[in-house]
Amino acid sequence: MSDGTAQSGIARAKRPIPAAWLDEIEERILRAEAPADFVKELAQKFGRHPRKVWGYVALVRARLAERAKAHDPAADAEQIRSMLLGAYRTAKEDRDAKGMVSAAKTLADVTGVTAPKKIDHTSNGETIGVVPSDPRWTELQREHLGAARQGVSDEARPDGNADPLASK
Repeated sequence: MSDGTAQSGIARAKRPIPAAWLDEIEERILRAEAPADFVKELAQKFGRHPRKVWGYVALVRARLAERAKAHDPAADAEQIRSMLLGAYRTAKEDRDAKGMVSAAKTLADVTGVTAPKKIDHTSNGETIGVVPSDPRWTELQREHLGAARQGVSDEARPDGNADPLASK
């Protein structure tokens, strides 16, 4: 059993990655530094191979992705609302009209009050489909084209464009 096959089955103890290293990588990523720009530098600093540091970068990215999954946008919106209300109160105490208007407008944008609303006045939100078998078909054609499409002569059409089926 002294050949190389027995040696490959032995498990090696993994060295724990110092948290300070991962924190430094995370800090650089959050500062929008590209890992390609700092991996070689950190490999020398940590005394590790650059491939190993790329593995650390992958761990940090996974950690950031998990943290982003747990993030609650509703909590952020509530925090923003309270901050804007505080800004409005401060502006009101200072009699700063521009600050009050700015805080009120931003609060309205955040809460969606100023978002454009789509209002359908014709169908109450239902789709309207008109097909040739619908009795309104000829009525709509007369309204928009001047006459019903089938059997229309060139003179009856407002654009003077002959209907290829009318001549047959």
